[in-house]
Amino acid sequence: MTEVIHLPLGQEHPYEQGPEERFPRHPLSGEPFTIGIVSRPPNAVQQVTVHSRINGQTATITSARRLDNWQPESEHGVGAELIARRVQIEQDVWQAQLIAPPPGATLTYWIEADSVAGTSHEIVGVEWQSAPASSNIRPLEDSLWEMGISHDATPHSTPDGLPNLQGVEWLTDGTNSRHVRLTFDCHPDEAFFGLGERYNTLNQRGQVMDVRCYEQYKSQGKRAYMPIPFLLSSHHYGVYVDSARWMQFDLTGEHTWTLDAELGPDEQLRLVWFQNPDPLEIIGRFSRMTGQPVLPPLWAFGLWMSANEWNSQKRVMHEVSQTERHEIDASVLVIEAWSDETTFYIWNDAQYQAVPADQAHHYADFT
Repeated sequence: MTEVIHLPLGQEHPYEQGPEERFPRHPLSGEPFTIGIVSRPPNAVQQVTVHSRINGQTATITSARRLDNWQPESEHGVGAELIARRVQIEQDVWQAQLIAPPPGATLTYWIEADSVAGTSHEIVGVEWQSAPASSNIRPLEDSLWEMGISHDATPHSTPDGLPNLQGVEWLTDGTNSRHVRLTFDCHPDEAFFGLGERYNTLNQRGQVMDVRCYEQYKSQGKRAYMPIPFLLSSHHYGVYVDSARWMQFDLTGEHTWTLDAELGPDEQLRLVWFQNPDPLEIIGRFSRMTGQPVLPPLWAFGLWMSANEWNSQKRVMHEVSQTERHEIDASVLVIEAWSDETTFYIWNDAQYQAVPADQAHHYADFT
């Protein structure tokens, strides 16, 4: 059976691109984009074309090019043990390039493989449109300000000590806005901190940081499993973006920094600004506003032991005996056991009959 596959959004992986995807997934009006296609098994398809039309006009035909010896690019930081688990798929990879339609226009395209047509897909043209640098800003408490970004916001005067809002741009198809991009001024010597758990550096000046929950396997760099939409400046202010959607802070400018935030159906964004010369006071106030964590139990502050290679009960008990022998007072032993997921996960206090070590339990064995 011959398969011809094109998934415009693929698996929606935030950092990896599959060969069957569209890239970029959401192109801007007038921007070239690539249609990725795979056919299986190899050499089963001899010709692939992409047919497209805008707003029902006459279709144009673009020939797709087959990429010989295509290989996926591994995600940065992936270990050899995970690469070895990847399934190698025998397939041909094809690509064709189109141009995204004007704002508000609809581009419809479909793929034909050896003259057999596939499912049609649509792209609505979008572009960034500038708007007045306006926001609704009001005091909440002393040295605490709320800034509302919306289409009907009015020009404002930024309170002393906060960065000036220099520009507002909306990513729109002419009817609905998907993103908003805000540009604020900053000083050349200004440092930026925060944005949650990060492994790249403390001062994020000069970085482009996205706020997205992602579990990176080793070498996390700028990616974060615990991102927080809170930015702390060395110039005595902090800002909290009150949104659970994707956003990105571009801190590379010499005199400006920008915030690109995905919008919900109401097409509004709320920011809360904190002012204080003491950064600890700003952080404390932010944590009290969003909810302070509960103090963990005493054992959580002790020594934790963990290793991926401890994947048998015999090895775990050996390590425990070694800690006792050497008088290492460990509070927690983490048994990850990634190589033995089928047999290792049993809830505490589960009732069951033990089986020989070379046999696996089943769901029905537990009460």
